[in-house]
Amino acid sequence: SFDLDNVMYVIFTSGSTGRPKGVQTTYRNAMNFLLGMQNEPGIDESHVVLAHTTMCFDISVLEIFLPLINSAKIVLAQKHDSIDGKLLKNLVQANGVNYIQATPATWRLLLSAGFNPDQSLKALCGAEPFPLDLASVLVTKCESVWNMYGPTETTVWCSCHKITSTKPPFLVGRPIENTTFYVLDSNLNPVPMGGVGELFIGGAGVSRGFCNREELTKSLFVPDPFTGEGLMYRSGDLARFNNEGVLECLGRGDGQVKLRGYRIELGEIEYVLQEHNCIEQAVVSLREDRPGDQRLVAYVKFKGPSQEQSKIKKYMGTKLPSYMVPAHIISLDSFPLTLSSKVDRKKLPSPLEIDTGEVLSKKSTKRLKDIQKAPQVKYSAPGLVEIKPYGSKTPVVCFSDLTSELNRYSKISSLIEGHPMFGATVDAFEKGMWPVASLNEYVPGLINSVKAALPSGPYVFVGLNDSAVLADKCAQVFRQFGCIVKVVHVVEDQQDLSSGVVEKFWSTIKLKSIGLRLKLARHLGLPMQNELKSRYLKGVFTKALQRDKMSKDEGEILKIKMDRKSFYESWSMFINE
Repeated sequence: SFDLDNVMYVIFTSGSTGRPKGVQTTYRNAMNFLLGMQNEPGIDESHVVLAHTTMCFDISVLEIFLPLINSAKIVLAQKHDSIDGKLLKNLVQANGVNYIQATPATWRLLLSAGFNPDQSLKALCGAEPFPLDLASVLVTKCESVWNMYGPTETTVWCSCHKITSTKPPFLVGRPIENTTFYVLDSNLNPVPMGGVGELFIGGAGVSRGFCNREELTKSLFVPDPFTGEGLMYRSGDLARFNNEGVLECLGRGDGQVKLRGYRIELGEIEYVLQEHNCIEQAVVSLREDRPGDQRLVAYVKFKGPSQEQSKIKKYMGTKLPSYMVPAHIISLDSFPLTLSSKVDRKKLPSPLEIDTGEVLSKKSTKRLKDIQKAPQVKYSAPGLVEIKPYGSKTPVVCFSDLTSELNRYSKISSLIEGHPMFGATVDAFEKGMWPVASLNEYVPGLINSVKAALPSGPYVFVGLNDSAVLADKCAQVFRQFGCIVKVVHVVEDQQDLSSGVVEKFWSTIKLKSIGLRLKLARHLGLPMQNELKSRYLKGVFTKALQRDKMSKDEGEILKIKMDRKSFYESWSMFINE
């Protein structure tokens, strides 16, 4: 007798240790998927479906079987049609195709060949995040456009969403029939509506797991505690439900990427590269240096002389499928690092400036570094004061009492290369809170200003003279939330931070006197003079510096004098260590 729970097919997806994973999909999984697609995005006998996807890619199941069970017509493309935009366009037009499922790369291939969609076309796009440039074309011209979502482990697509706007976010929608979405935290508890968590998928589409990979299957296919039966698949995707209960996918929570519809784990490529006896270290990145042109780029550090790219690619071709072989291999003497000594992927060089067909040699790498010294794109940080908003290194935030005082940082900016510099000042957010008792009252506002302008670290906070206390207080709060922050306390040669008992007494009297004058001015509705405000703030800073201690962590604080030679050397060692 026929058993719906028998395996219908096994499709291999990328693994993380050089071993591909064979996903076992049953007849029941496939039937549930096809019946779900029959309902949405829908199909009937009037549709002419383009079948152009290789059978090694699971979305081909829709192109073959969905039209067959619904009496629709299939136009079967040959391999040479699928890789040539003009041939594919001619095939579509000659046969009246009005139902196309494709990855973003294939849609771009068709459109660049002159394909002009019309109001009869039902367009399905999936396997990668829905791109803005395709939305602006397809949504305005097609009968309907659908964003398709689903990992192979839960049978092709497990949700779809009709795209009606050319503006993001492009939601992935609600699950198909007999399928459930859970957005969970690290303890497998549901997050609040709108909260971000990992997407787990349950229901009839969940496959039988990986062929001959029992331990891996147990780690990713876990019992469903919410229904008490069946398994749910741990997708690795970050997601959230909007207020209407529709799912938005926010990208991968691990090192997995998608390229031209193929799911690729970068760690697998790095593993194969590092098995080569000439390679000491390897990092692989998916780059899009031109819109729509995604490429795998491998950055390698050789144990000895650089090897030819052709030889490295030939070696990789014996270990990996062709779509996982990087388009470029760049040789580096060393890798750029973050402040926590991790490889800084954002600072890895683009391959577009130098494309010789060979591994980039040390000479080529030097030329690339010279190119990177060209005028840089402006670094945007709305809400902060721009001091020198150009550079690709860690952003520097300079703290001060008044915006007018930020010009004192101009000498520092001339000593620092490659770091965008901004100012965070008390009067940038303060609205009539004068006077204040201590610097602690300013910290929340400054933190909000920095966080809104520069949402993610690492950061370098700089304080000139007394302002270093404010920089340090803000840094301590950021570190409590796991942010990497280094503080540089710059002392001008004439600055004397020591003060005797008598001097402290009189400075306290003067500070209270100025505070009373400011209170009276506010009470009477009189304008507060900047000179008084500045004197008051400087007094607060001075008292804070006398009362509060800077962090004692030598790895987080650098105290240097404003001397050109010693400043540059100390800065370089501290920031780049």
